[in-house]
Amino acid sequence: MNGVVGELDAPRAWGGVASSLGFGLLIGVATYVLHGFSLFERATNSVTGWILWTSVAGAAVTHLLPAMTAGAAMMVGACLGYYAVTAAADLFGVGALPTAIVWLGVGIVTGPAMAWAGWQTRRSPGWRRHVGVAMIGGVVLAEAGWMGFILGYWGEAVGFAVLGVALTVALCRYRSRDVRRWWLPFAIILPITGAMLAGEVLVLGTLL
Repeated sequence: MNGVVGELDAPRAWGGVASSLGFGLLIGVATYVLHGFSLFERATNSVTGWILWTSVAGAAVTHLLPAMTAGAAMMVGACLGYYAVTAAADLFGVGALPTAIVWLGVGIVTGPAMAWAGWQTRRSPGWRRHVGVAMIGGVVLAEAGWMGFILGYWGEAVGFAVLGVALTVALCRYRSRDVRRWWLPFAIILPITGAMLAGEVLVLGTLL
């Protein structure tokens, strides 16, 4: 299956982009509203809590180009939702604008990339599917590395590590009858996790 949008499929495919933008707005608002609630805070106020949803969006949209656009739209919506509600609550002033711009730029890059991973995981039969699975699992494992090695939150780090491994195993087994050597994502997940962790350190280390 390719990424070309047929004439009859276009409204539905691009409708997924609008839905992703709206869901992104909800993610941004939830990040603020749930801040301070220990049960939900790490699930929302984290890179994983935002970026994994773009993989879901990518998997849900039929064609590749709208899927990747949906990933970008979701991250734009998340940034707009979060900074709009915090501005309304007088939490951040104009001084937060540079940080918001950085996150917006990061989202525009990572959103389509992770949406690509979700699309390939669901729809590709070959090596691109293995890369997609490794990217999805790798972003969670990178969060575990950030929590543990950088912040020293080892309890949260273990939780993210378990989630990352479990998610990768589940996605490896998904459609395993259609794909030979279903375990291949584990062969490439470490360098992908390392690259994602390096990016997270670069961005968050600069902002924090």
